[in-house]
Amino acid sequence: MAKKDVKVLNMIDSSVTVNLKDFSDRVITIKAKGFGMLSEDELAYVMSNSQVFKKGTLSVSENSKEKLSDNIHKEELESPNALTAKEISNLLRRSQRNLKAGLEEIDSIQTLKRILDYAKESDKSIKVIEIINSRLEKLME
Repeated sequence: MAKKDVKVLNMIDSSVTVNLKDFSDRVITIKAKGFGMLSEDELAYVMSNSQVFKKGTLSVSENSKEKLSDNIHKEELESPNALTAKEISNLLRRSQRNLKAGLEEIDSIQTLKRILDYAKESDKSIKVIEIINSRLEKLME
């Protein structure tokens, strides 16, 4: 596998530590809303041993995704939980029925909290906030 560097984005509001000690003898801490660099080999290792990409905690930058070798299963990097600010904004513009449907695809509490914070900051209606809170409560049960 190639040794290209891959830009990995932290999508949540707290630091994330990636422990690669069993693989490359290093530990990486990616600050809240920050990024870190992994080799393709390290990325493959994390993907096979952790749920951080599936849960949307970490995401590979679009620019890096395009450059990945065929040995990396790019579809595994796609997650309904890894939403950019623009994607959250688009989600919140949907009708209430479509918003509910979109939120049903998300199974990460952290992502839903980000959507809720964005909705509050954007002065969305009480009904929109209730829809988000309802989905969040359902996941927290």
